[in-house]
Amino acid sequence: MLAASAGEELERRIIAVEGQDAASSWEHHAELGDTARLVAVLLFVLLAAYVLIPWFLDRRSRAEATATGTSEASSAVPPSQSSPSSRSRRGLRIALASLAVVGAAASVTTIIQAGHTGSKSVWEDYVTKTSGG
Repeated sequence: MLAASAGEELERRIIAVEGQDAASSWEHHAELGDTARLVAVLLFVLLAAYVLIPWFLDRRSRAEATATGTSEASSAVPPSQSSPSSRSRRGLRIALASLAVVGAAASVTTIIQAGHTGSKSVWEDYVTKTSGG
């Protein structure tokens, strides 16, 4: 979020000093930055779901066990390994973890792409101006 506001300020300065044509080379970088921000927000939502959904489901199953008077310790096989709902919770955790890993990879990729295009545009301009080409 901070990098986006700094980039927008830089774009305003470039336009003020060098004109709109100079800022056009930064458009792709800005678009990738917006994409990286969106992917990071989605990653945060996935991680929150990974933590909160199983927590709420475990809490609900404990409340139901308390309401029915059953104790998890009294059964010979732990409910976490035998009930269909616990198996589906495990599947849910695996699915959410997989999505979080994919989201993290996407986040890293978009951040690298945005950083690369930004540095490339800066250094290409610098090399072009200093080499006389």
